[in-house]
Amino acid sequence: MTLRPLRTLRPLRPVRPVRPLRTLRTLRTLRRLRPLRPLRPLRPLRPLRPVRPLGPLRPLRPVGPLRPLRPRVLAPPMRR
Repeated sequence: MTLRPLRTLRPLRPVRPVRPLRTLRTLRTLRRLRPLRPLRPLRPLRPLRPVRPLGPLRPLRPVGPLRPLRPRVLAPPMRR
């Protein structure tokens, strides 16, 4: 039995992963496997429940206090 050097176990030239040439045929098969746009729409075309019509965009009455806010007293002064 002859002892061989371990160097010969490695391939002589570095192995590149084999990629198929990007030909029209491979592009066609890729497009058939994974189409560019989905076959059915992602969300339904009609909303599932009827949409309520929006009311007037601005309220008819002014919202909020008409007089300036006074700082609220947390507790009235204690009487002795």
